[in-house]
Amino acid sequence: MPGTGHFPAAHGQVRRYAVCGPLARSVEDLELAMEILSGPDGEDDAADAPPFRRLPTPERGARRVFWYEHGQFPSTASMVAAVRRSVSAFTDRGLAAEPWRPTLLDRGVDIWFGAVRSGAAESFGHVLGDGVPIPLWRELVRLPFGRSHHTWPALATVLGEVLSGGRVSEKIRDAGELRHALRDEIETRLGEDGVLVCPAFPRVAPRHRAPLLRPLAWISTGVFNVLELPVTCIPAGRDEHDLPTGVQIVAPRLRDDLTLAAARIVQDALGGWRPGRGLHAV
Repeated sequence: MPGTGHFPAAHGQVRRYAVCGPLARSVEDLELAMEILSGPDGEDDAADAPPFRRLPTPERGARRVFWYEHGQFPSTASMVAAVRRSVSAFTDRGLAAEPWRPTLLDRGVDIWFGAVRSGAAESFGHVLGDGVPIPLWRELVRLPFGRSHHTWPALATVLGEVLSGGRVSEKIRDAGELRHALRDEIETRLGEDGVLVCPAFPRVAPRHRAPLLRPLAWISTGVFNVLELPVTCIPAGRDEHDLPTGVQIVAPRLRDDLTLAAARIVQDALGGWRPGRGLHAV
């Protein structure tokens, strides 16, 4: 998917991790958007894969389903229930489903930071400052008073860059090896016709600013970005407070057709997107 026009633009190897996909209310609309938007555009060198082509029917897609309930951070009961509902959508169609959790998943945060640090063409501080390093110490002083232009996780990332002196540590080099090992582990297990179903986030949508207290929960999806594996996120019902839950469906590289065909099965079984009630009518 070309990132042409996105601001701020990513440069270097990290461009392959910072891929923006379409957002829609149905899988059919996602497939249509992918057909229109994907493929080389002559400007973004990282968008070098052929254009997306959908599978004719979901039945032509995945033959095996693997799933896990807890990523690097534990999932709440409502998100576990969402995974189980989604897996039932496949087993009800006669597909084989097997619980399986990649062994290197617990190193997801290390893998992500290692990939981004080693693959970035410029420092994160330069990205935040639109090409000019941000005044880190001033922003850190302003942060407790709510006056900083940046969040604590963003400033902490820049602080880590400053303290390391820009050097790529041995731990980051090790993370690069782990990244390839984890991707190989997943693709070997999935084979040509398997998908992996797992939580898209450890819990339902939190209150505003609450994620800043647990700033690494995004690794649920972020780890698959740096693995360069395609993912489709799909609604999987609502919890007891009418808040939406969802799962993500992962496939081997360049097999968006598998993730979207599998997402259609979950959508057909669980109803897909629907408006909420009252304050949650979104």
